[in-house]
Amino acid sequence: MNSDRQFYSLHSWLVPSAAVSAAVDALPVELKDHSSTSDLTDSNGHIDCCYFGELGWREVGCAHQHDGPFMITRSDGTTLTLTPTVESYTWEGVIWDCSIEESVHATLPSTFIQRSSNLRWRRDSATWSDGDQLVMCYRPTAAEYHGELFAVREDWLRGYLAEQGMALILAVRGQRDHQDSPREYSWTEFSLSSSYDAGTLLDGNAAIVSRNTAEVS
Repeated sequence: MNSDRQFYSLHSWLVPSAAVSAAVDALPVELKDHSSTSDLTDSNGHIDCCYFGELGWREVGCAHQHDGPFMITRSDGTTLTLTPTVESYTWEGVIWDCSIEESVHATLPSTFIQRSSNLRWRRDSATWSDGDQLVMCYRPTAAEYHGELFAVREDWLRGYLAEQGMALILAVRGQRDHQDSPREYSWTEFSLSSSYDAGTLLDGNAAIVSRNTAEVS
């Protein structure tokens, strides 16, 4: 029996343009040590706490509302200031809403991005517009893959970053599994970081770690 599978997660933040290099260098290490209690990523997102149409303009505070930067302290004592780009949303079916059997999931631009731009949610779709121009959209993938895509028009993003004096930084962590037989299993962990600044996509750090085990239960 031979089988392969690969899964990964991608996260992104905004940073002042002057801090791009330090942030890109720090992210792979910080994500490696990340736990569900860390502020680096919001592991849960909005779950039954807000209505989707409120997000971005609601004044009442919510722990999952990202309306500004936050700071993390690294192991060497230095600090890193990041602003989340998105917020995740879940409305649970049956538990809170008996009219739907399956929960509803979505990703949307963070409160900070919505308030610092002219973005408006198009209520008949999972898209956001700036004036009459469609600039962002959310699309879930097939359910069995548990994936999702949030896309942004590059020309809009480039202009927005220039106005804010910020850059976009990205970090990916993932794993590729390979199984040769019921008892022979190996996997490769990978991570990488990059940045998008002044219209240019720059590579950051990359790491690959291979692990093997002969005992698979």
